[in-house]
Amino acid sequence: MSETFFGNQPLYLENQLNTDTTSGHGTHVAGTIAGSGTSSDGLYKGIAPDAKLVGLGVGEAINILWSLEAFDYAIKNQEKYGIDIISNSWGSTGEYSPDHPINVASKKAHDAGMTVVFAAGNEGPEDNTLNPYSAAPWVISVAAGTKDKQLADFSSRGVAGDEFLHPDITAPGVDIVATRSSTGLVMNLLGTVTDVSYIEATHLPFYTTSSGTSMAAPHISGVVALMKEANPALGPDQALELMVQTADPMPDYQPHEAGAGYVNAYEAVQAALIK
Repeated sequence: MSETFFGNQPLYLENQLNTDTTSGHGTHVAGTIAGSGTSSDGLYKGIAPDAKLVGLGVGEAINILWSLEAFDYAIKNQEKYGIDIISNSWGSTGEYSPDHPINVASKKAHDAGMTVVFAAGNEGPEDNTLNPYSAAPWVISVAAGTKDKQLADFSSRGVAGDEFLHPDITAPGVDIVATRSSTGLVMNLLGTVTDVSYIEATHLPFYTTSSGTSMAAPHISGVVALMKEANPALGPDQALELMVQTADPMPDYQPHEAGAGYVNAYEAVQAALIK
């Protein structure tokens, strides 16, 4: 689905073959969640390759404000498409307010039983740089980690001791290989330096690398999908609780930097299974 505006009313264009016609960012994120790995003989499968996706494209830059309409669409069509998780690899800067329209929308989605995941932001390493949409206690805020379970320098930090301003969990977010969009000029150019280091030449037309909390958030969305597969009755609060309880500690970092620690997908799914 893609969206535009005519007057003051949103116009939804459904059943589009491609909702990612600009940077390729959405294609990469989607591949991390549910990529089939077909073009790499299974090597670059997503976290939950059997998951079904609803792509909501609202444009980029200032157009990202239209994401409120995408929330509205997801909430209205929750039962129609079986939407369990809303993965958000986008955000803003500024102060957190529970009354911000995006936070009101994410709360409504949460209360309807959907798990809402947000990237923590790429404004680190300074404190008080967290994406304010990820600070809401009813969403899962995801920091970006390296593959050796350190915190990425760029990953946004919260405020020590603050009730809301902290990520909940850390997930892989550096040099992540996922699907390459055929129209994603920006992402394809950004990946040119690292692609050759991580991707076999025969796979280069189909995959690219990228770094950011935008890449970490879909890892968590995929893990939640696996947890829901193990226990369909699992609610958003339970999913977050079990993920926090099973995270691998990151003793070099404070909770306002890395949350509960580095996600342990296997243990989180096992915990959901026996919940």
